[in-house]
Amino acid sequence: MNSIDFLCKPPNFYIFHKNANKTKFGGVLTLIYGIIMIIIIIYYIFDYKNTYLKDPYSIQSLTELNIKTVKQMNEKNEVHFSQNMNFSLVFRDGETNFITPDRILIYEKYNENRISNSFTGSTDDHIELLIAYKCDDHLCENYFQGLEVTGTTIFKFSLFYDGFILDHQSLEKPIQKQSSYFMMDYEINLNKMTTIKNYWNQIIYKEKEGYLHKDYVDFGFYMEESKRLEGELMPGSITDKDSNDYFVFCELSIEKKNNNIIEYTRTKKSVLDLLANIFSLFSNIYFIMGIF
Repeated sequence: MNSIDFLCKPPNFYIFHKNANKTKFGGVLTLIYGIIMIIIIIYYIFDYKNTYLKDPYSIQSLTELNIKTVKQMNEKNEVHFSQNMNFSLVFRDGETNFITPDRILIYEKYNENRISNSFTGSTDDHIELLIAYKCDDHLCENYFQGLEVTGTTIFKFSLFYDGFILDHQSLEKPIQKQSSYFMMDYEINLNKMTTIKNYWNQIIYKEKEGYLHKDYVDFGFYMEESKRLEGELMPGSITDKDSNDYFVFCELSIEKKNNNIIEYTRTKKSVLDLLANIFSLFSNIYFIMGIF
Protein backbone atom coordinates (compact mmCIF):
# COMPACT_ATOMS: atom_id res chain seq x y z
CA MET A 1 0.00 0.00 0.00
CA ASN A 2 1.46 3.28 -1.06
CA SER A 3 1.04 6.64 0.53
CA ILE A 4 -1.83 7.55 -1.78
CA ASP A 5 -3.85 4.47 -0.80
CA PHE A 6 -3.20 5.21 2.87
CA LEU A 7 -4.54 8.70 2.53
CA CYS A 8 -7.69 7.53 0.72
CA LYS A 9 -8.71 4.95 3.31
CA PRO A 10 -10.46 5.89 6.64
CA PRO A 11 -7.94 6.18 9.50
CA ASN A 12 -9.49 3.54 11.78
CA PHE A 13 -6.66 3.74 14.24
CA TYR A 14 -7.46 7.44 14.84
CA ILE A 15 -11.11 6.55 15.54
CA PHE A 16 -9.97 3.78 17.84
CA HIS A 17 -7.61 6.16 19.63
CA LYS A 18 -10.45 8.69 20.07
CA ASN A 19 -12.81 6.03 21.45
CA ALA A 20 -10.09 4.82 23.78
CA ASN A 21 -9.68 8.34 25.18
CA LYS A 22 -13.44 8.63 25.69
CA THR A 23 -13.51 5.29 27.49
CA LYS A 24 -10.61 6.29 29.68
CA PHE A 25 -12.27 9.63 30.52
CA GLY A 26 -15.53 7.85 31.34
CA GLY A 27 -13.64 5.49 33.62
CA VAL A 28 -12.08 8.42 35.46
CA LEU A 29 -15.48 10.05 35.92
CA THR A 30 -16.92 6.75 37.17
CA LEU A 31 -14.09 6.47 39.68
CA ILE A 32 -14.68 10.06 40.85
CA TYR A 33 -18.41 9.36 41.09
CA GLY A 34 -17.73 6.27 43.21
CA ILE A 35 -15.43 8.22 45.54
CA ILE A 36 -18.06 10.96 45.93
CA MET A 37 -20.71 8.34 46.76
CA ILE A 38 -18.49 6.81 49.42
CA ILE A 39 -17.83 10.25 50.96
CA ILE A 40 -21.59 11.04 50.98
CA ILE A 41 -22.39 7.69 52.63
CA ILE A 42 -19.73 8.23 55.32
CA TYR A 43 -20.99 11.77 55.93
CA TYR A 44 -24.58 10.63 56.38
CA ILE A 45 -23.55 7.81 58.69
CA PHE A 46 -21.99 10.39 61.04
CA ASP A 47 -24.93 12.72 60.46
CA TYR A 48 -27.32 9.94 61.47
CA LYS A 49 -25.38 9.43 64.68
CA ASN A 50 -25.14 13.12 65.57
CA THR A 51 -28.52 14.33 64.30
CA TYR A 52 -31.02 11.52 63.90
CA LEU A 53 -30.12 9.70 67.11
CA LYS A 54 -29.48 12.83 69.19
CA ASP A 55 -32.51 14.77 67.85
CA PRO A 56 -34.86 12.08 66.55
CA TYR A 57 -37.74 14.48 65.81
CA SER A 58 -38.17 17.36 63.40
CA ILE A 59 -40.16 20.24 64.95
CA GLN A 60 -42.43 22.84 63.37
CA SER A 61 -44.21 25.64 65.25
CA LEU A 62 -47.10 27.97 64.50
CA THR A 63 -48.42 30.85 66.62
CA GLU A 64 -52.09 31.86 66.34
CA LEU A 65 -52.82 35.45 67.35
CA ASN A 66 -56.53 35.56 66.50
CA ILE A 67 -58.94 35.85 69.42
CA LYS A 68 -61.56 33.10 69.33
CA THR A 69 -64.42 32.52 71.71
CA VAL A 70 -65.50 29.05 72.74
CA LYS A 71 -68.70 29.58 70.73
CA GLN A 72 -66.73 30.38 67.57
CA MET A 73 -64.54 27.34 68.07
CA ASN A 74 -67.60 25.12 68.47
CA GLU A 75 -69.15 26.53 65.30
CA LYS A 76 -66.03 25.58 63.34
CA ASN A 77 -65.84 22.17 65.04
CA GLU A 78 -62.44 23.05 66.47
CA VAL A 79 -61.19 21.08 69.44
CA HIS A 80 -61.55 23.02 72.68
CA PHE A 81 -58.92 22.26 75.32
CA SER A 82 -59.22 22.91 79.03
CA GLN A 83 -57.51 21.63 82.16
CA ASN A 84 -58.22 21.50 85.87
CA MET A 85 -55.47 23.21 87.83
CA ASN A 86 -54.32 23.01 91.43
CA PHE A 87 -53.41 26.46 92.76
CA SER A 88 -51.60 27.53 95.89
CA LEU A 89 -50.99 31.04 97.21
CA VAL A 90 -47.89 31.43 99.35
CA PHE A 91 -47.33 34.69 101.24
CA ARG A 92 -43.73 35.63 101.82
CA ASP A 93 -41.92 37.95 104.17
CA GLY A 94 -41.53 41.37 102.64
CA GLU A 95 -40.29 44.64 104.04
CA THR A 96 -43.44 44.91 106.14
CA ASN A 97 -44.13 42.87 109.24
CA PHE A 98 -47.54 44.07 110.40
CA ILE A 99 -49.37 41.76 107.95
CA THR A 100 -49.00 38.25 109.34
CA PRO A 101 -50.36 35.07 107.70
CA ASP A 102 -53.17 34.80 110.24
CA ARG A 103 -54.38 38.26 109.12
CA ILE A 104 -54.57 37.43 105.41
CA LEU A 105 -57.85 36.22 103.94
CA ILE A 106 -58.69 35.14 100.38
CA TYR A 107 -62.18 35.69 99.00
CA GLU A 108 -63.98 35.11 95.74
CA LYS A 109 -64.78 38.51 94.35
CA TYR A 110 -68.53 38.39 93.74
CA ASN A 111 -69.93 35.90 96.24
CA GLU A 112 -67.38 36.75 98.99
CA ASN A 113 -66.87 33.10 99.82
CA ARG A 114 -63.69 32.60 101.76
CA ILE A 115 -61.32 30.05 100.24
CA SER A 116 -58.14 28.45 101.48
CA ASN A 117 -54.65 29.16 100.21
CA SER A 118 -54.87 26.01 98.08
CA PHE A 119 -57.77 25.64 95.67
CA THR A 120 -58.72 24.04 92.35
CA GLY A 121 -60.02 25.71 89.21
CA SER A 122 -60.39 25.14 85.50
CA THR A 123 -58.61 27.06 82.77
CA ASP A 124 -62.09 27.83 81.41
CA ASP A 125 -63.03 29.65 84.63
CA HIS A 126 -62.59 33.37 85.05
CA ILE A 127 -60.98 33.29 88.48
CA GLU A 128 -61.19 36.55 90.45
CA LEU A 129 -59.77 36.63 93.95
CA LEU A 130 -59.61 39.33 96.61
CA ILE A 131 -56.67 39.31 99.01
CA ALA A 132 -57.71 41.05 102.20
CA TYR A 133 -56.45 42.06 105.62
CA LYS A 134 -58.47 41.14 108.68
CA CYS A 135 -59.48 44.32 110.50
CA ASP A 136 -60.07 45.03 114.17
CA ASP A 137 -62.90 47.43 113.41
CA HIS A 138 -65.12 48.51 110.55
CA LEU A 139 -62.85 51.41 109.56
CA CYS A 140 -59.81 49.09 109.60
CA GLU A 141 -57.70 51.69 111.34
CA ASN A 142 -55.09 49.09 112.30
CA TYR A 143 -54.21 48.59 108.61
CA PHE A 144 -53.50 52.29 108.03
CA GLN A 145 -51.68 52.58 111.34
CA GLY A 146 -49.46 49.70 110.29
CA LEU A 147 -48.60 51.55 107.09
CA GLU A 148 -47.59 54.66 109.02
CA VAL A 149 -45.48 52.74 111.52
CA THR A 150 -43.54 50.66 109.01
CA GLY A 151 -43.04 53.36 106.40
CA THR A 152 -41.89 50.76 103.87
CA THR A 153 -44.83 48.75 102.62
CA ILE A 154 -43.60 46.15 100.17
CA PHE A 155 -45.54 42.89 100.27
CA LYS A 156 -44.57 39.71 98.42
CA PHE A 157 -46.48 36.57 97.55
CA SER A 158 -46.38 33.75 94.98
CA LEU A 159 -48.93 31.75 93.04
CA PHE A 160 -48.08 28.11 92.32
CA TYR A 161 -50.02 26.05 89.80
CA ASP A 162 -49.74 22.80 87.84
CA GLY A 163 -47.08 23.00 85.15
CA PHE A 164 -45.23 20.79 82.75
CA ILE A 165 -41.82 20.11 81.25
CA LEU A 166 -41.52 20.75 77.51
CA ASP A 167 -39.01 18.40 75.91
CA HIS A 168 -39.23 18.45 72.12
CA GLN A 169 -36.94 15.45 71.68
CA SER A 170 -38.41 13.22 74.38
CA LEU A 171 -38.97 9.65 73.20
CA GLU A 172 -42.10 9.45 75.35
CA LYS A 173 -44.14 12.68 75.26
CA PRO A 174 -43.01 16.23 74.57
CA ILE A 175 -45.32 17.64 77.28
CA GLN A 176 -44.64 15.95 80.61
CA LYS A 177 -46.98 16.92 83.45
CA GLN A 178 -45.82 14.62 86.24
CA SER A 179 -45.11 16.52 89.48
CA SER A 180 -44.30 19.78 87.72
CA TYR A 181 -45.42 23.24 88.73
CA PHE A 182 -45.03 26.84 87.61
CA MET A 183 -44.72 29.88 89.86
CA MET A 184 -45.72 33.53 89.51
CA ASP A 185 -44.02 35.97 91.88
CA TYR A 186 -45.66 39.26 92.86
CA GLU A 187 -44.40 42.28 94.73
CA ILE A 188 -46.93 44.98 95.56
CA ASN A 189 -47.11 48.26 97.45
CA LEU A 190 -49.55 48.15 100.35
CA ASN A 191 -50.06 51.91 100.07
CA LYS A 192 -51.97 51.25 96.85
CA MET A 193 -54.91 49.13 95.79
CA THR A 194 -53.30 46.73 93.30
CA THR A 195 -55.17 44.92 90.53
CA ILE A 196 -53.27 42.13 88.76
CA LYS A 197 -54.63 40.43 85.65
CA ASN A 198 -53.15 37.16 84.44
CA TYR A 199 -53.94 35.36 81.21
CA TRP A 200 -53.53 31.77 80.18
CA ASN A 201 -51.32 30.92 77.23
CA GLN A 202 -51.85 27.59 75.57
CA ILE A 203 -49.51 25.10 73.92
CA ILE A 204 -50.97 22.46 71.61
CA TYR A 205 -48.64 19.65 70.60
CA LYS A 206 -49.40 17.37 67.65
CA GLU A 207 -47.29 14.39 66.77
CA LYS A 208 -47.33 12.39 63.57
CA GLU A 209 -46.47 8.84 64.52
CA GLY A 210 -46.45 7.38 61.00
CA TYR A 211 -48.34 4.50 59.39
CA LEU A 212 -48.01 2.00 62.22
CA HIS A 213 -49.15 4.31 65.05
CA LYS A 214 -51.98 6.75 65.60
CA ASP A 215 -51.30 10.46 65.71
CA TYR A 216 -51.98 12.11 69.05
CA VAL A 217 -52.53 15.60 70.43
CA ASP A 218 -51.44 16.93 73.83
CA PHE A 219 -51.72 20.37 75.40
CA GLY A 220 -50.57 22.49 78.32
CA PHE A 221 -51.19 25.90 79.85
CA TYR A 222 -48.91 28.50 81.34
CA MET A 223 -49.67 31.90 82.81
CA GLU A 224 -48.40 35.39 82.10
CA GLU A 225 -49.09 38.65 83.91
CA SER A 226 -50.44 41.02 81.29
CA LYS A 227 -51.71 44.00 83.24
CA ARG A 228 -51.18 45.64 86.62
CA LEU A 229 -53.04 48.69 87.89
CA GLU A 230 -52.59 50.70 91.07
CA GLY A 231 -55.26 52.91 92.61
CA GLU A 232 -55.90 54.81 95.80
CA LEU A 233 -56.82 52.97 98.99
CA MET A 234 -60.37 53.62 100.14
CA PRO A 235 -61.05 53.86 103.90
CA GLY A 236 -63.47 51.40 105.36
CA SER A 237 -63.92 47.66 105.12
CA ILE A 238 -66.27 44.96 103.94
CA THR A 239 -68.17 42.73 106.33
CA ASP A 240 -68.47 39.08 105.42
CA LYS A 241 -71.25 36.64 106.29
CA ASP A 242 -69.64 35.89 109.66
CA SER A 243 -69.63 39.61 110.61
CA ASN A 244 -65.85 39.83 110.17
CA ASP A 245 -64.41 43.05 108.77
CA TYR A 246 -61.69 42.83 106.14
CA PHE A 247 -59.85 45.33 103.99
CA VAL A 248 -59.06 44.42 100.36
CA PHE A 249 -55.63 45.57 99.20
CA CYS A 250 -55.14 43.33 96.14
CA GLU A 251 -57.32 41.83 93.41
CA LEU A 252 -55.92 38.88 91.46
CA SER A 253 -57.62 37.49 88.37
CA ILE A 254 -56.84 34.65 85.94
CA GLU A 255 -58.56 34.68 82.57
CA LYS A 256 -58.41 32.58 79.44
CA LYS A 257 -58.33 34.11 76.00
CA ASN A 258 -58.17 31.90 72.94
CA ASN A 259 -55.34 33.80 71.34
CA ASN A 260 -51.58 33.48 71.30
CA ILE A 261 -51.87 29.71 70.96
CA ILE A 262 -48.54 28.08 70.16
CA GLU A 263 -48.98 24.93 68.11
CA TYR A 264 -46.11 22.48 67.70
CA THR A 265 -45.98 19.58 65.27
CA ARG A 266 -43.23 17.01 65.45
CA THR A 267 -42.44 14.13 63.12
CA LYS A 268 -40.09 11.29 63.90
CA LYS A 269 -37.09 11.17 61.61
CA SER A 270 -36.87 7.91 59.67
CA VAL A 271 -34.01 5.96 58.12
CA LEU A 272 -36.04 6.14 54.91
CA ASP A 273 -35.63 9.94 54.97
CA LEU A 274 -31.89 9.45 55.26
CA LEU A 275 -31.82 7.06 52.31
CA ALA A 276 -34.00 9.41 50.27
CA ASN A 277 -31.51 12.24 50.85
CA ILE A 278 -28.59 10.03 49.85
CA PHE A 279 -30.21 8.74 46.64
CA SER A 280 -31.35 12.25 45.76
CA LEU A 281 -27.76 13.46 45.93
CA PHE A 282 -26.61 10.43 43.91
CA SER A 283 -29.06 11.18 41.10
CA ASN A 284 -28.11 14.87 40.97
CA ILE A 285 -24.38 14.12 40.89
CA TYR A 286 -24.93 11.42 38.26
CA PHE A 287 -26.78 13.94 36.08
CA ILE A 288 -23.89 16.40 36.35
CA MET A 289 -21.40 13.66 35.51
CA GLY A 290 -23.51 12.71 32.50
CA ILE A 291 -23.17 16.21 31.11
CA PHE A 292 -19.38 15.91 31.25
